[in-house]
Amino acid sequence: MKSLRDLIWGLVGLLLMIQGALVQAAMVNGPWQWPQVGILVYNLGETFQVGTALLVGVMGGATAGCLAQVAYLVVGLTQIPVFTFGGSWSYLREPTLGYLLGFVPGSTLCGYLAFRLPLTLENLLASCLAGLGAIHLVGLTYLASQFPVWADWSPLAWQYTLTRLPAQLLISCSVAALSWGLRRGLWL
Repeated sequence: MKSLRDLIWGLVGLLLMIQGALVQAAMVNGPWQWPQVGILVYNLGETFQVGTALLVGVMGGATAGCLAQVAYLVVGLTQIPVFTFGGSWSYLREPTLGYLLGFVPGSTLCGYLAFRLPLTLENLLASCLAGLGAIHLVGLTYLASQFPVWADWSPLAWQYTLTRLPAQLLISCSVAALSWGLRRGLWL
């Protein structure tokens, strides 16, 4: 029964990952400001890819998270443009490939921790942050392996990690809050 659940969550995760690459993350201003200025929407400059990778892990568990991410990589590398900048074997030369590869351990670690720790908002947030850390660790390691000289890969590290991290931290908080509500409501 657990393997069927993992397969279903893996398929759901694959579909969410494909959709997450197409949707831009945004937030609104605080409700206390709505009477004066109305509801304002701010684009975070980031897609939901990272958020959906973490969501699949925290909702489906480690195995489902891993299955979804491996399937996402296979689909994206076989000519189907599901990654943010397309997809094909040529993506193997992209500096962002390391971050895509990081989805596998990131989602797996997030799912492992989310189902091993007691179901609290803090533990789910810690699981998401650990998964986010794994994604960036693999991404930075890949950059360092492709560009052995610090001066060559440090601008890419700035572009793909440091500038995106604030938005991804906000997305991780949202994933933790959403999954806490869903898991309590669905008894997962």
